[in-house]
Amino acid sequence: MARTGKTQVKRRSFQQNEGKYLPVLAALIASFLLAAGCVNAEPLKPSEGPALWRMADEDTEIILFGTVHVMPPGISWRREKIVDAFQAADTIYFETSPDDSSSGSTFAFYRAGLAGPGESVEDVLSEEQFDRLDEAFEEVGLDIDTLKDRKPWLASLIFSVTALEDSGHFSEFGVESWMTEGLSRQQEARSLEDVLTVPNALSAMPMSDQVSMLMSGFDESEEGELDDIELVNLSLDAWLQGQDDLIFELVGADLKEEMPVIYDVMFASRNRAWADTIHDLMTSETGNIFIAVGAGHLAGPDSVTALLQEKGWTIERY
Repeated sequence: MARTGKTQVKRRSFQQNEGKYLPVLAALIASFLLAAGCVNAEPLKPSEGPALWRMADEDTEIILFGTVHVMPPGISWRREKIVDAFQAADTIYFETSPDDSSSGSTFAFYRAGLAGPGESVEDVLSEEQFDRLDEAFEEVGLDIDTLKDRKPWLASLIFSVTALEDSGHFSEFGVESWMTEGLSRQQEARSLEDVLTVPNALSAMPMSDQVSMLMSGFDESEEGELDDIELVNLSLDAWLQGQDDLIFELVGADLKEEMPVIYDVMFASRNRAWADTIHDLMTSETGNIFIAVGAGHLAGPDSVTALLQEKGWTIERY
């Protein structure tokens, strides 16, 4: 992230707030803070709001909704079709359901980010990189000493979420928070993936890719580039206007080209697994199903919707 000056804040120990980060893992996965590049966005066109997608056969209807996991307060996004589709569903799929986000899974998630010999942030960064990281952490009030035993991907997650919070974006105002609160007793909440799917995949990445993931945002911006928070806000606007092509341009296109391993871990491989699951749901279950995943997963050539169309399903904008 390009820095414009020191922010005088009290340093926070990561361990003091460790448990709060698991529910907002998707803030990193959405890659808003990793997809920085030179973007010449077209003016947003009028739309009915965030996009819904529908697929159906004679006895099953699936609604796909691309979400934003963290938002500022006061964003008006709940259009009538979204609320109606959510309330009408028998089954709700989250990336990871609230029922699977227990204290035990939180511990397992962070255990996956513990560094082995030679794997910690302090071990794998050059002195110059470590100094840049220390300065960036200080600006958002984090004590880098508490992260020295963490793998680079986890340090990247912690920084990204904290930077979003400092800019006024919080998980309690995100879509999943509203959905969790709105679940009825008759609705079953399920997960598309295990809570360890992503951390295990991130840990399996080559160390060079983990370092790239951590350090990608800390070079000074060139003229014409968006800074990270501008990118987040523009991505939010694109989502509110239902502009999937622009969401991919902002969130995924540069990441796919410049860091393909990270793109595959965060997007492509997960999309393939989810498309297989949804295909199986359409062929084996009945009723109304509502599936909520980050908006970046429903945009671009490797999106869940594109993969389902390749499998022969008709997906319509709803």
